[in-house]
Amino acid sequence: MTFPPIFQYSQNNLQDYAECARRFQLRYLRAQQWPAPLLEPLTDYETEKRLGELFHRMVERFYLGVPVDPPAGVLATWWQTFWDHTPANLPRTIRKPEATYSIPIGEHRLVAKFDLLTIDPHRQIVIVDWKTSRQRPTRDVLAERLQTLVYPFVAVEALAAEFGEPVRPSAIKLIYWFVNAPDQPEVFQYSDTLHADARARLETQISEIESRDETVWPLTEHIERCRACNYRSYCERGAQAASVNDADADQVIFGLNDDQPAPEIEL
Repeated sequence: MTFPPIFQYSQNNLQDYAECARRFQLRYLRAQQWPAPLLEPLTDYETEKRLGELFHRMVERFYLGVPVDPPAGVLATWWQTFWDHTPANLPRTIRKPEATYSIPIGEHRLVAKFDLLTIDPHRQIVIVDWKTSRQRPTRDVLAERLQTLVYPFVAVEALAAEFGEPVRPSAIKLIYWFVNAPDQPEVFQYSDTLHADARARLETQISEIESRDETVWPLTEHIERCRACNYRSYCERGAQAASVNDADADQVIFGLNDDQPAPEIEL
């Protein structure tokens, strides 16, 4: 197996592997381009993803102290929602919007791009992730996603290197904040036990990825996932995409992809 010249693991590509090894192989190792839309109508999906990107840029400006003048329409509504329901009691000493950290793992690196990282040294570290999906995922869905494992794990390891001293996992919380359910954030408290479990799971998964030698990696046994995958016709798993309206919240959780730099967007 050959990795691209520049490759790093992230919650996105690890999630892809967990859901379908073949998708990981096609997307990240072969860079296979395939035109099937992820969801339909494609224009609705692209519009909602673009709105999510714009909302992230607006919140980033807010925490950088840059004035925000949201456009009319959906973004204005979302901005008012954020203004009315901004997460309270966040650490104030250090606040880093769109903060990217990476740590060594295996032969590569593991990267996490935090929508907002807030820190009171020696006391509390809170990661906030803004979600703009139509549906609010359940806590069980979020608990199973690699993001919930990767983000606190990277925070502990990377901030320990930055501070020059160990970071207590129990000092870390991850908050998912939903623009369509702003009064129902989901909070995950981290711990020493969870950190040990995360290390074991990540090392096991990455070791499995790096030891694969099949020409064609296994396809998911969960056929329903293929409806929200743009390789479904390539894999002969159907041509019809799932509807944006009908897609499960665990299939589409709009946000920025930490495999790519944040897009430059004018507001």
